[in-house]
Amino acid sequence: MGDNVELKNNTLSFKNQEELQNLLNKIKNQGKVLTRQVTKDVYIYIQDKSWNIDGFESLYDIYQDAMKNAEYYYDRDGGYEEFKQKYSALYFPEYNDDYSAYLPISDPALSKIVNSNGDVYIDDKIVNMKDINTYKQLVDLELTFPAETTEKALKTRATDLNGYYIISVNEMIYSDTGKRRNQISLDNTTYEPLNNLQDRKHISGKHHFRKKGFLGAWYNYSSEACVGTDQRLKHAPAPVKGDPSLSYDTGSSPLDYHVAYVVRKDNRNITSDFSAWHRGIGYWSIISL
Repeated sequence: MGDNVELKNNTLSFKNQEELQNLLNKIKNQGKVLTRQVTKDVYIYIQDKSWNIDGFESLYDIYQDAMKNAEYYYDRDGGYEEFKQKYSALYFPEYNDDYSAYLPISDPALSKIVNSNGDVYIDDKIVNMKDINTYKQLVDLELTFPAETTEKALKTRATDLNGYYIISVNEMIYSDTGKRRNQISLDNTTYEPLNNLQDRKHISGKHHFRKKGFLGAWYNYSSEACVGTDQRLKHAPAPVKGDPSLSYDTGSSPLDYHVAYVVRKDNRNITSDFSAWHRGIGYWSIISL
């Protein structure tokens, strides 16, 4: 990214807080692209989340490795204890039925520049950046998943109509085996003025998901999800990564989506139907955003 950062004792060193903040801003803003779909006034945001320094292992790297390997551990007897020991740098709240591992830092970008202990050097002094130590903090950051006690109430909302599976925002849906669950949130809606008659409506939200492990506890893991500009049948083929009609994201829960479309100023409340897919669920849903 064109930045020279000193690395000593597997810890990044910054001259001052301003230098650290400048790098954080670059990490957060890198790779954002807005693309217009050919056939309609719908837009997809794509963000490259990759960032690394040769020879440096960040807390974020450890978390990503944990999420990629979570299923290997959680799905067998004794695996969770091994997982917790191997990835002890992470936060394990073990709250109710949530046995997921979490980053102990609230800012994911910051976790990319701290070492496994959460440290950086600022003005030659070690500073620990960990700031997560309660489950309530995770809830407030919308990193957790609704408790399973809501399953029966939420599972009945979806409608299977002529091969299309229609769901609502924040509705919990399950895989055919019942061991994976997913929920799509709508977090923010803003309007960008285009001309005297039209605005571009920006919508962003998240895919929340979990898998049930060996002992029945739910956990986070690495997967893929997308929101598309067209309407796809429930059992249509899985998406192809790189499809320009999809807001596609990979990694652990929650995954992001960001779509936009043109509306008339006098009809801002109009919604548009999008297709949503999550690899763990295995089928397409239709959701109005």
